[in-house]
Amino acid sequence: MRTAPLAGVSATAALLLLVLTACGPSADPVPTETSTSSSGPSAPAEPSSTPTPTSRAADLPEGVLFRVSATATAPNGAVAHLVETVHAPVPTVDATVEAQLDQECAPSWRNSFPTVAFVAGDVETTVVSGDWGDDLDRIAADVAGYPVWTGDTEPYMAYCASALVGVPGAAHAISPVNAGGADTDGGWAVFRYGFGVAGDPDLSSPGPDDVVMSDCAIEMSDEALDSALANGWADDPKLFGGLACYFGGL
Repeated sequence: MRTAPLAGVSATAALLLLVLTACGPSADPVPTETSTSSSGPSAPAEPSSTPTPTSRAADLPEGVLFRVSATATAPNGAVAHLVETVHAPVPTVDATVEAQLDQECAPSWRNSFPTVAFVAGDVETTVVSGDWGDDLDRIAADVAGYPVWTGDTEPYMAYCASALVGVPGAAHAISPVNAGGADTDGGWAVFRYGFGVAGDPDLSSPGPDDVVMSDCAIEMSDEALDSALANGWADDPKLFGGLACYFGGL
């Protein structure tokens, strides 16, 4: 697991926390220092019930592998809708993306995959009600193992890893994967995707100042369901008591 512990948080805690970086071939992300502190009222918001995630959606656009969605409720009662749309791997990307990978993931990323393809993910966060002010947590998002990001994001502990997405906000991620197949070492299905509450050391349940995740769901295309690993994702969402909504990975 390519993670680095937050200040004041043990390595074990940081591993289980929604750093959201995933297991896979080794790369060398460039570290950066990012604050994840937040403050808020003393009473946590009550999340809505979390339904059984869906496993198939005939109306997904062509080329979309799956779509993860969740509700985020802030301590002050503000509510945001989170959506991450992940696209099927493509064999090439623009030279500017490869240059960003070289800069943020180190050129050795090219040696981490026997053959390389690229998955893209679009993240959108929308405020449904209330005021999601600057004093509230951003949301950590992950798209496969070694993503580079553009849009309304900032690094979460390191480049070439999870990113913090603004609320409201939109971001785009591209990550290299093994072109040899979804379930191969480094294939897109071995990685994690989704959202989490960044920077909280309490792994058992949300605290009074935490954003709470609920309504965690995934819609999957037939192509995604053809993967032996991804086929079971809908039955195994990683929730961490309301601190996360992600699928796949460990």
